[in-house]
Amino acid sequence: MPPTGTPDAPLRTAEIRRRRRGAGVNVFAAVVLAAAVFAVANYCSSLLYAKWHFDYGVSGGLSRRTLSVLQSSQGEITMTSMFEQSHPYGRAARKLLQEYAEAAELVHGLAIRSRSLNVNHDVMETAEVMRRHPAEANSILIENGSEFRVVREADMIARTAPVPGRPDETRRPMFIGESACTEAIIDLLRPADSTVYFAAGHGEYDPESHHHITGASAIAQEISRNGAAIRKLNLVQTPAIPQDCDALVIAGPRTLFSPAEVDAVSAYLDNGGKVMVLLDDPYAGGLSAVLERWGLRVANPPGPQHLPVRISTTQFAEHPATRRLANVMTAFSNPCVIETLDSGPVAGRRDKPIVSPLVFIPPTDPALGVFASGAPRQAIAAASELGASARGRESAKLLVCGDSDFMSNAMTQRGFQGNTLFVLSSIEWLLGSRIRALSESAANVALDPGVSPVGGWRGLAWRTAVALPLAILAFGWVVLVPLFRRL
Repeated sequence: MPPTGTPDAPLRTAEIRRRRRGAGVNVFAAVVLAAAVFAVANYCSSLLYAKWHFDYGVSGGLSRRTLSVLQSSQGEITMTSMFEQSHPYGRAARKLLQEYAEAAELVHGLAIRSRSLNVNHDVMETAEVMRRHPAEANSILIENGSEFRVVREADMIARTAPVPGRPDETRRPMFIGESACTEAIIDLLRPADSTVYFAAGHGEYDPESHHHITGASAIAQEISRNGAAIRKLNLVQTPAIPQDCDALVIAGPRTLFSPAEVDAVSAYLDNGGKVMVLLDDPYAGGLSAVLERWGLRVANPPGPQHLPVRISTTQFAEHPATRRLANVMTAFSNPCVIETLDSGPVAGRRDKPIVSPLVFIPPTDPALGVFASGAPRQAIAAASELGASARGRESAKLLVCGDSDFMSNAMTQRGFQGNTLFVLSSIEWLLGSRIRALSESAANVALDPGVSPVGGWRGLAWRTAVALPLAILAFGWVVLVPLFRRL
């Protein structure tokens, strides 16, 4: 190598500089090329609605079920999220609405406009929305013309199922906003295939209440998402059951029906009606005369009545109402026994109904409240059906269960999926072919919202602030530093 200061030294320095400029140009070109590839990939993914989220356990974008619903829908929808700034699911809700708007761009005839209001900052706009609609803070408003639906906070949050073997472990909240919004869109854009009325006015479970003990909103949402409209019916205010009532659910009355109400239920059945009765006591509601006329009687629970006994069973008879429940476990709270009758009022009927037990529990010792061996099993649910008459009357169906607690929010939202499937399967049998296959949708399944409200953003921040710089540093140390040393 020539010594410093010789005539060749400037030439050597110029060569090094030239090589360094060439390496810089190459690195700059590589960065520009990578940015161009990234931009083109994102543009193409937006056209095809193909997404990859930097999140834990997220497949990206809306679920297949939601996309299928949007592809078969038409109209103009406005979705407005109204959340407090500190709400843990506010960001997830805003992101979810953006996903709906982007997915609707690919559907001809469907337009979804999304907007987000900060309840703490956008006070005037939020107040105007709440003045026009019965919405509240931390909710999503979905509008289509003059029609609207409100997805409340309780509709978007569910608890994770309990971990087997860890009953004391805290169940984490889970964001199910996509599922709730999709059901609201279905209810808004598509007419219901049938109407299911829930009796009210006697302390029955309320299909509109989210209370974990007295509410049955979880079951009502599962029924409505499969094409049935849910209505409440107070027979005290309505003299007769409406003609559009495809099925009537009497879920745990606490007070007696009046004679006129009992006659209305009986006349509805005689005219081909479909009724599901859930009773916690043999004399609850005062409907025993109606049930005995259809060959069913509610008897006392097999266990001690003063003790709360929870019984789980997987024993179902072969019947259209239970055909989807093979090896499915359902849980009941000290259920009453349902007896089938061959004598009494049913014996004098010319058109005798067909009575079938549906759900069984193991025999129980009444004194000890434990399962007894050697005794026959007992039915806690049964069905009675009368075929269609020659005069064109529809087939009348009656399903009676000796427990109403099993369809409460407290039971259906605690991981007892069998309870939800039993109700759905029963409603499907009552309505027949006028409703879509109810049990095809899994109970309490949280659809992918597109982003996790807490862990996802924390993971993204960790990747951006730590993992990405470390990766660039490692690349430079392994590749670029040796290259510059050689130069």
